[in-house]
Order: sequence, then structure tokens, then C-alpha cells
Amino acid sequence: MAAAGCVEMDVYAFVGLRLLLDRWAGSSVTIDLPRDRRLAARLLSCGLLHDLRFVVRGASVEPADAYRGVPLTRLSTAADVERFAADVLVTSRVERPDLAVKFCAAAAEAGDNAVRHATAPAIGAMEIRAAGVDLVIADAGAGIQATLAADVGSDGDALLAATGGIGRTNGGLSDVARRWSAVDGAEVILRSRHAGLVLSGGTAKHEEHGSPIQGTWVLIHVTDKEN
Repeated sequence: MAAAGCVEMDVYAFVGLRLLLDRWAGSSVTIDLPRDRRLAARLLSCGLLHDLRFVVRGASVEPADAYRGVPLTRLSTAADVERFAADVLVTSRVERPDLAVKFCAAAAEAGDNAVRHATAPAIGAMEIRAAGVDLVIADAGAGIQATLAADVGSDGDALLAATGGIGRTNGGLSDVARRWSAVDGAEVILRSRHAGLVLSGGTAKHEEHGSPIQGTWVLIHVTDKEN
């Protein structure tokens, strides 16, 4: 895998790449590090290669401080989710103490939702950058529509149902949506198969994707107060 040309990669991209790498978990992965030493260091320190067999080619880099936050974490069990949520709480108490409890609850609820409903392990991560904070929980499972008990029609309807917009009002992603959609500077992005839902400032924006996104993705982005 060549990482050159990935200068703009953020934690959302890292999580997607890790889900892809998990398909090759039985193989050894060769990583060609980019010439950009900062990006190379982030690739090594974000948890992308944790518990994988890999070979790194390229200049030696020092990964310390290249990635701030909670590195990519596999979520396969309730205990995994509990540990991840605890790490998110500790990190956010330092970086955004005003939102620490909300970040922890979102990690726990979205992580639990993935572990209970997805047909594949999930990945969770939190990154602190100058522009703000990103919390991501994603899986490569069957998507929200396949996991709902009732037939709700389209992928967009499935997202609305999961977030409380159709019928369901409590628990899981509906709690995440309710707690974050009205927070100043916060944006909740949910994606599953052909649909996306962006919640911000108490409003909802629907997205449609021509090519399906595998599984379910939850991204919470909070802009830094000074930006």
C-alpha cells in the first residue's frame, strides 16, 4: 500500500482505510511511507496498523505527538466499547471539558449500536486537531436498513428511523442525534449505504450517494471555539 499523495488524510479517512485493511487481516501488509514526514508519523501513531502484520518501507520517522486523541480502536465486544468510551472521556476532559460527557456518551451509544447490530467489527477513533475535534465510529456491516426490525423503505428512511425521525425516539443513534444536533459548532454526519444525514444547528440535511457506502458511519465534528 502506497501512502504517498495522502496529505489531507484525516481520522475519517484513517478509519475507512483500517476497515479496508481488516479484509486482509490474514495477510502481511506492506506500507510505503510518504515522503511527508508529518503524515508518515501520523500513519504510524494513529493506530492504523495496530494488531496487523505489516512491513514499513521508507525513511525513519518519530511518531510521538503526530496524532493527538484516541487512536483507532477495534470494537468487537461490549468491553471494547466500554474501554473506548472511557478513553474518549479522559481525552475530552483535557481538550474539551465542556463536552466530555457528551463525547463519552456518543462513543458508548454509537459503539454499542455497532457491536449489537453490525455484522462486522467496528472501528472507533477520536482526533484532536487545530480545527476542532472529530469522533468516528464506523463498521463495514450490512448497514442500518438491514438491521431494523421493521421495513422502512429507503436507506434515507432507515437513517431517519434510527435517529428518531420515524417512530423510534429513544436509545442508540437517536440519543446521539438529539444531544449533538443543537450544540454550537457541532455537526453529526451519519452515512449508511446510499444515504447520508447531516445534523447541525437543529436542522437536518439529506444526502444521496450513487455508490453505496458499506456499513454504518457516525462522525461527530466539533469546531474549535477559536475557529
